[in-house]
Amino acid sequence: MIACTLGMAMSPGTVIFYSFSLFINPLNSEYGWDRAEISFATTLLTVGILLASPLIGLLVDRYGPRKVLPSSLLLLGLGLISLAFIKTLWQFYLVFAYLGFICAGANALAYMRLLATWFDRHRGLAIGLASSGMGLGLIVIPPFAHYMMSIGGWQAAYAGLGVMIIAVGVPVMALVVRDTPQLLGLSPDGTSQLVTKGQTPLFGYSMKETLKRRQFWMLLVIFISIAGAINSVAAHLVPMIQDRGFSIDTAVFAASLFGGAMMVGRLITGYLLDKYFAPYVAAAFFLASTLAITALAAGVPGIFMIVACVLVGLCAGAEHDVCGYLISRYFGLRSFGKIFGYTFSAYMIGVSIFPFLMGLGFELSGSYTMTLSLCAILNLISTVVILFLGPYPKWGESLNESIVQG
Repeated sequence: MIACTLGMAMSPGTVIFYSFSLFINPLNSEYGWDRAEISFATTLLTVGILLASPLIGLLVDRYGPRKVLPSSLLLLGLGLISLAFIKTLWQFYLVFAYLGFICAGANALAYMRLLATWFDRHRGLAIGLASSGMGLGLIVIPPFAHYMMSIGGWQAAYAGLGVMIIAVGVPVMALVVRDTPQLLGLSPDGTSQLVTKGQTPLFGYSMKETLKRRQFWMLLVIFISIAGAINSVAAHLVPMIQDRGFSIDTAVFAASLFGGAMMVGRLITGYLLDKYFAPYVAAAFFLASTLAITALAAGVPGIFMIVACVLVGLCAGAEHDVCGYLISRYFGLRSFGKIFGYTFSAYMIGVSIFPFLMGLGFELSGSYTMTLSLCAILNLISTVVILFLGPYPKWGESLNESIVQG
């Protein structure tokens, strides 16, 4: 659990994407690149993750998370360090494409597989606690990056983040992580030490069976939409706040509040997922985020803008956890890595397209109003569709035909 929490605090999404807005103005000042040009790097990052995620899912199912995570984190750290040496826009794009494709294994997929395998009755809470690491990372990383910028510019910030991941993340993943509780003589939820060490049966659909179920395609729509909405706001959070007349220090503080809200949202969501029907829990968070983004598009003044950003952060703490949880409940663990890989690819389609469109919309219109309105619509689509997923299958009872040896 602690290893997963720490790992998710250092995932590419946390370290690269959610801190990205901090680097927009420094890159613009040094090289003259506009916000659309800079934001396109996140498109390359997310397209790389999109393309690599199905392959990572296959590797995680076949070899286990423990063999995937350390090498992915090492490559992530080296990639971040290399950003300190870029001089041209194409070099910037090349490194971000590398970070997306080569380092996709350090994203949530492997951690979600670990948590779904190690926990059953408390799976929602476990996912929430571990995923709160992303919120913790967002509390720490923006101030750390800002401090490093004050010492040696944006180059020092990227290099410092890379060194941190190599020095802390890689050893923890290599030394602490175990793929299943049975390898330590435990059962899921850690309640017994009377389990025979080795492999245990896993319930669930195959990938072929999953493709025939409407819930899979509905989840793709839900997570393309919610990812596009939430991550567009996150990617442009700092300049958006500065455009309203706030200082850079206030904007960085707001980014940390966003991270804190994400952490709280993940903890609350994880607790509620074990108590109530998950689609209803998610719909409540998504609706709150829809209202918050609508308020941002309407131009709410002063402190109310910060409050709206915090509400969006709460949803950012919910949508990722809900994805892994719903996949485990609707499709089981038999092909969890593959299914999560394809669903996460859909998620990354939203992340790759809409933050760039937000930057482009700003350059064309001089404000974020139009694209924020689009984000509110995307958020509302997710809110409505998730309410129609239907009940979970009852694994091990009516679906014994789906049990396989893991």
